[in-house]
Amino acid sequence: MNEEIFDQLKEIIVDELDIDGSEIKPESVLLSDLDINSLELMNLVMVVEEKYNIFLDEERLRDIKTVGDVVSYVAELKG
Repeated sequence: MNEEIFDQLKEIIVDELDIDGSEIKPESVLLSDLDINSLELMNLVMVVEEKYNIFLDEERLRDIKTVGDVVSYVAELKG
């Protein structure tokens, strides 16, 4: 796992969604463990896309469940 992207994503989640950073781990499930709702998830997607200048494909987003999944996908897109 890319620790740099994980740390940056964790910071985004803390700042944008007001979630305690100690709760955010690579295996944290976005919708259940972190209690992120669909609107918050869309906001998170937009912030991540803007920060990394990437486009997160809607089809692929359906398969993303955990923070680690997001990190892996962002790392893949960044090349």
